[in-house]
Amino acid sequence: MASHLGSAGRRSQAPPCDPDDIEAAGEVAVRILNAAAQSSAGLAARLRRRGFSAETVAAVVARMVEFGYVDDTAFATSIVRRSQHSGHGRARIAAELRSRQIDANAIETALGTIDSTLDIDLALSVARRTWRHGATTAPELMRLRRRVAGQLQRRGFGGDIIAEVLRRLAVQ
Repeated sequence: MASHLGSAGRRSQAPPCDPDDIEAAGEVAVRILNAAAQSSAGLAARLRRRGFSAETVAAVVARMVEFGYVDDTAFATSIVRRSQHSGHGRARIAAELRSRQIDANAIETALGTIDSTLDIDLALSVARRTWRHGATTAPELMRLRRRVAGQLQRRGFGGDIIAEVLRRLAVQ
């Protein structure tokens, strides 16, 4: 397959000679999956962008799922673990999974692996980086509480977790 560098410097592949060639689509799918794990929808989108027909894409993605090369639940669970490690909460993780077009059942299963007590501990750890015990006046304390709450909200933690974290920080 001939390729050229596009305007952004990325390699773009020439369209396949036969958009219905399952063998060629399978080879491209394996190369894509060797580079990085994909969801079934992500793999399908990449194969369609390479010029393969919808029928060929569906057949190849089904084959990759059947052989275990594509597993949306395992992929989603790995994203959950990585995102938690980065200090992100349930809402932000769910949004990332949806943006990757992962199946709703796989998202639900992956989010089910989040332990709510660990979620609070993670949020508390993130908040402690910002929390300062130097707030001496009521207005300073209110500003600090709003800052921590905003930070946690942007990271995808829910209101109940934010309230619990602020409560715990206030008694320290």
